[in-house]
Amino acid sequence: MTRGQGGWARFVWMMTEVRPIVWALFFINAIGTLWGFEWYWNQLRDSPWYLLPFVPDSPNGSLFFAATLLIWLLGGRAPVLEALAALFLVKYGSWAVGIDALYWAAEGYITPILQAIMLSHAGMVFEAFLFMHRYTFSAAQLFACGLALLANDYVDYLYGVWPWLYNNDFLGAIRVATPLLSLATIFALWWAGQRAGLWAKDKTVGKGP
Repeated sequence: MTRGQGGWARFVWMMTEVRPIVWALFFINAIGTLWGFEWYWNQLRDSPWYLLPFVPDSPNGSLFFAATLLIWLLGGRAPVLEALAALFLVKYGSWAVGIDALYWAAEGYITPILQAIMLSHAGMVFEAFLFMHRYTFSAAQLFACGLALLANDYVDYLYGVWPWLYNNDFLGAIRVATPLLSLATIFALWWAGQRAGLWAKDKTVGKGP
């Protein structure tokens, strides 16, 4: 970071380059992953073994991101894992916030724990974009990994392993909106990568935190 950069640039540098902070984010995501799997435990228990990878959507995102941070901290790079992490964080972070907001508006109330879940999932989206300049995946890798989102949607709504809802009043709308959100996520990350210069042929790869 050079002198004269604004407050936002200093914040991004601190959050993404200062090793103790990146370690803290790793542990936050690791703990969040464990909590997420615990949240999905009953659904995992009731699902066929061959569908288990498709059940815990948000925990998969935080798991991918925690693994990405650990690899960076150890001096490595994993572009495909980075792409999966960014895609799953943005897609399922946004999905959870939107679904909770929908039921909040319909019911007029949601529990404090669900409000905390909304906040934590908004944080997933934020951290995915916060680290945009550190990613090393190509546009082709982003689009290829984006197929995983669409495949997850297909399995969720074909085999009925979507995240359990408070009720199924909005299931029809959610079934339509979810793959559209996947496409929007792929486009948003492609656009953000374009703005960050990730697709430039002469881009240099940072060493990471």
